[in-house]
Amino acid sequence: MSKGVLKEIADDMVHVEGMAWLNGAAKKIPIKNFVAKVLCKRHNEMLSPLDVVAANCFRSLKYNAGGTPPSASKPPKLPLTVVSGHDFERWMIKCIIGAVAGKAIRNLDGSLVDLSSIPPECFDWMLGDTLIPEPLGAYMEGRLDQLIKILNQAAFAPVFDDKTGSLAGCLMKLYGFTYALALSQPFANVDGWNYRMTKVNFGTPSRGQLLMSWIA
Repeated sequence: MSKGVLKEIADDMVHVEGMAWLNGAAKKIPIKNFVAKVLCKRHNEMLSPLDVVAANCFRSLKYNAGGTPPSASKPPKLPLTVVSGHDFERWMIKCIIGAVAGKAIRNLDGSLVDLSSIPPECFDWMLGDTLIPEPLGAYMEGRLDQLIKILNQAAFAPVFDDKTGSLAGCLMKLYGFTYALALSQPFANVDGWNYRMTKVNFGTPSRGQLLMSWIA
C-alpha cells in the first residue's frame, strides 16, 4: 500500500494485520516503516504519479462518503474527482508486486508468494507499456441499493486461481468500498461486481462524484 493512501487513514501510525511476516499477530507500525522500498530510484519516480491517483481516489471516497480527515473537524468539499482508471489499475498491480516483494502474502499452501508467480505481462501493464485487456482489470463491488459501511481503513488480499492455485489478482477495500483486480480470471460472471466503473455517486447533490476515465 502506498504512503499517500496510508496518510489518508492516519497521521503517523497504522494498525496492521494479516501480513505473512506478522505470523497471525496484529501490530501498530509507523507509516514510514510500513511502506516497502522495492523499486529502484528511476522506477519509483516513474510510478510515483500512480500513488497520487490512488490517494485522490481514496480521498474522494473518504470525504464524500461522510468521513472526516484525521486532523480536521469538518471534511472539505470535493464535488468532482476525476482519475484515470487505467492508472488506478496500474497502482493496484504495483501494490501486488510490492506485497510479494515485501514477503507479505502467502500461497494457499502457506508458502510465501514468489515474484516468479506474477504473470510477466503484469510488469508491462504496471509500467504502462500496454493496457490490461478486457475482461481483465478492475471491478467494483456494489449495487444501486447497496448501503456501504464506512470504515476508516484500507485492506488488501490476494486472489488465487480456482484451478491452479496461482496468484490471479487481488481484492482491495478502500474506506468501505471494495475493488478487485483480475489478472487471469475475470469477475464478469460474479453477481454484484461491476467492470471498470466510470462513476460513483454519493447519494445527494451536496455530495460529490468520483469519475474514472477509461480513455486509452
